Amino acid sequence: MLLDLVRGTAQIYAALAAEEEPPAIQQDEGAILFWRKERSVLLPPLAEDERLALMEARQGKKFSDICTLLAYQGGDENVTQRVAGFLSQWFADGLVTRLSIRN
Repeated sequence: MLLDLVRGTAQIYAALAAEEEPPAIQQDEGAILFWRKERSVLLPPLAEDERLALMEARQGKKFSDICTLLAYQGGDENVTQRVAGFLSQWFADGLVTRLSIRN
């Protein structure tokens, strides 16, 4: 699940879960990826380009189209490697379990 959070929600949650004093409310935080892996709950923050790539991938967009979009959004010249890195991490994390090969 992809969550767009505001005001330090993830830090406040982590502090409360650890029974610590929560931090003060902060500026907008961005996106958090939320899922379970075995018995653990994972809540990693996502950079904006990874958030966009994940949203596009979930809609069935082609790898090349995702790369083109991120390059258009102002990505550096290594955008293909960056998207490949996202995909590799998504496989390792169990978020992606299969690929479709299309022309």
